[in-house]
Amino acid sequence: MSTNQGAEQRLLMEERVRVGVDQGKRIHVAQFITDLALSALLLRMDAGEVLWAYLPWQVLAVHGRVQLLLWLRRRPDVSLRRLYWLMSGSGVLVALGVIILLVGSFQVASPPLHLLMTMVLCGMAAGAVTTAAGEVFGYAAFSTVLAAGNTFCWLVWGGELGWVPAVLVPVLLVLLVGYVHEQGRAQLHQVRLRVQLDQALQASHQANEARTRFFAAASHDLRQPLTALGYGVATVEALAQQRHDALLTDVAQGLRRSLAESQALLNSLLEISQLDAGAIRPQWQSLDLEALIDELLDSFAAEAVQRGLALRRELDGAGPWWVRSDPALLRRVLQNLLGNALKFTPQGQVCVALRRDGDTLTLGVRDSGTGIPPELQERVFEAFFQVGNPARNRQLGLGLGLAIVRRLLDLLGHPLQLVSDAGRGSVFQLQLPSATPRLEASPAKAARLPPAVGSRRLLVVDDEAPIRDALAALLSTLGWQVRTAAGEAEALAQLADGWHAEALVLDLRLGDGVSGLDLLERLRAQGCMAPAWLVTGDTAPERIRQAQQAGLPVHYKPVDGLALAAEIHARLASSDRPTPTNDGQAFP
Repeated sequence: MSTNQGAEQRLLMEERVRVGVDQGKRIHVAQFITDLALSALLLRMDAGEVLWAYLPWQVLAVHGRVQLLLWLRRRPDVSLRRLYWLMSGSGVLVALGVIILLVGSFQVASPPLHLLMTMVLCGMAAGAVTTAAGEVFGYAAFSTVLAAGNTFCWLVWGGELGWVPAVLVPVLLVLLVGYVHEQGRAQLHQVRLRVQLDQALQASHQANEARTRFFAAASHDLRQPLTALGYGVATVEALAQQRHDALLTDVAQGLRRSLAESQALLNSLLEISQLDAGAIRPQWQSLDLEALIDELLDSFAAEAVQRGLALRRELDGAGPWWVRSDPALLRRVLQNLLGNALKFTPQGQVCVALRRDGDTLTLGVRDSGTGIPPELQERVFEAFFQVGNPARNRQLGLGLGLAIVRRLLDLLGHPLQLVSDAGRGSVFQLQLPSATPRLEASPAKAARLPPAVGSRRLLVVDDEAPIRDALAALLSTLGWQVRTAAGEAEALAQLADGWHAEALVLDLRLGDGVSGLDLLERLRAQGCMAPAWLVTGDTAPERIRQAQQAGLPVHYKPVDGLALAAEIHARLASSDRPTPTNDGQAFP
C-alpha cells in the first residue's frame, strides 16, 4: 500500500467515525422519543410483551451503543480501526431491535399497526443513513437484517397483499444502500483532495523554508566581501576628509553609491527573511504622518529630479494628520511605495495624497506610469515578480518592494488597495487609524563621526580575515587602538597582557560552531565588561531571533564603518565618567 493510500484510509476512517458518532449522538435523542411513543402505542394495543422485549433491547442497542462509542473514542488505547469496525458492525444490533418490534406487532391482529411499524422501519432505515457515514458494509448488513425481517413478516402474516410491502421495502433499502455508497465515494473524493492539499501545503512550506535557507546562506556569503569593501570605502572617506583630497572624495562617493545599491538589494532579502521568521514586532505609537511624508519626499527629491518627474503631495482638508502605527515599519512601507513609483514611471509625476474618512486616514501613492493589467494586480505582491522588467534590470530592484509592503501592512493590520488602469498609472491606497497628536521634542540627528576622535581601545573578533583587517585599518585611520582576533583563543590572548578593551565588535557566527554571544559570555567571565556590538551577515530566521534576543546593538553586513564608529564613540563618550556597578566597582 502506498503512502498516499495509507493516509487516505486513515483520514477516511477518522472522518467516518467522527460523522457516525456525532450523528448518532444527535439522533439517539429523537430515537428515544420515538421509542416512548411506540411504547405508549403498544401498551394501548395490549402488546406489552412486545414492549418488554423491544424497549430494553433499544436502550442497549441504540443508546448504549452511542455512549460506548463516545467512551471508546476518548480512550487513547483504543485503535481507530477497532473503533471503526465496532461502529460499523454494531448497527446490526439496532436492526434486530426493529425486527423485534415488527415481529411483535404482527402478533396483534391490526393491519394499521403493521403498516405503521413498517413505516417506522423505513424511517429508521432512512435515518441510519447519516450515522452510516458512507460505510457501505455496515449499512448493507443493517439493511439486510431489516429487509429479511420485513419480508418474512409480510409474507407469513401479511395476508393476501402482504407481498407488496414485502417487495417494496427491500427495494427502498437497496436504494438507500446505493445512496450510502455514493456518500462514501464523495467522502473518499474529499479525503483525497484533503491529502493532496496537505501534501501541496507541505511541499509549499518546504519550498519556502528551502528558499529562506538558500537566501540566508547566499546573503551571508555575499555580505562578507561587501563588509570588507564597506570598511575599505569608509577608510577612503576618512582619508579624504583628513587630507581634504577632492579626488579621493569623488572616488569614495562613487564607491559609496555602488555599495549602497548592493546593500539595498541584500537588505530586501534580509527583510523578507525577518518577516518570514516572525522576527519583526510592531512598536505602536502616535506619529505625525504629514511630517513623515515631507521627510520622505525630501529624501526622494533628488531621484525625482534625475528622472525628470514631479514629486508632490496633496492634503484634502486640514490637519493634524496623526496616525497610530509603527513609525519604522510605516516608513519602510512608504519608502517602498515611493521608490517603486519612481522606478516604474517613465514620465509625469508621483503624488502622495492624504484625506480623512471619519476616524481613518487614507494615504495614496499615485503615479502616472503605464499601469498594471488587472490579471497581474495580485501577482505584483509576489516576491521577485516584476511587471515591465523582462531583462531583470538590477536598477529596478529584485521585485521585493511590494512583497515587503504586503507583509508589513498585514503585520500592522493596515488595509491596502491597488487601483490601476492600463496607460493611466496606479494608486496604492492604505487605511490608517487616526490618533491624537502628542507633543514631544524631536530627537536630534546623530552627527557623523569626524575623521579623528582620539584614541579608543577596541577589540574586533571576526573569523573572516579581510573583514577584521579592513575594520582595523578604518579605526586605526581614525586614531583608535585596535586589536583583532579570529576566535575565542586569540581574543582571550589579546587581553592576557593586561590590555583593556573599551569596546568589542563581535561577529555573531564564528568558526567551529562558536557564536559571538558564546565568546562574549567567556569574555565577561574573564572580567571584560566592555560594551559589545554584534555584527552578522546571517539572514536565517533563527539567527535573526538569536541576535535580537541578545539585547545588544546588532549591525547587519555590509556595515557602514563610519556609522558604526560614530555609534561606538557616542556610547563611550556618554560613559566616560565611571558608573558604579552592583558590586561597587566601576568600568568605562
